Amino acid sequence: MTLRVLDFADGFTSASAPVASFLQPVESKSALFTPEYGTLYITTGSFSIQLPALLSGLPIRIKKSDDGIITVLRNASEMIDGISSSYTINSEKQSIDLDNDGTNWFLT
Repeated sequence: MTLRVLDFADGFTSASAPVASFLQPVESKSALFTPEYGTLYITTGSFSIQLPALLSGLPIRIKKSDDGIITVLRNASEMIDGISSSYTINSEKQSIDLDNDGTNWFLT
């Protein structure tokens, strides 16, 4: 599995488009990891992502680039879009944005 990370927290251009800067152009992961807020993860392979503790702010973006299965695990008892279980990303090229209100996660 390969993971490429882009950071969208650095600002916007004059046309209000996000400016992306590479934090780690290519990083290999083979096990569960916890994403950071304000980051886009472009993924390949099948693995799990453990959501961090709830903190209102920038979203977490996940984009699948192949036919692997990504399982998004809740941090505690919070819900993901009203569902009290893990969320599965299983379609090639599918992407999700996860945001929260300090209590639960929402797909935006």
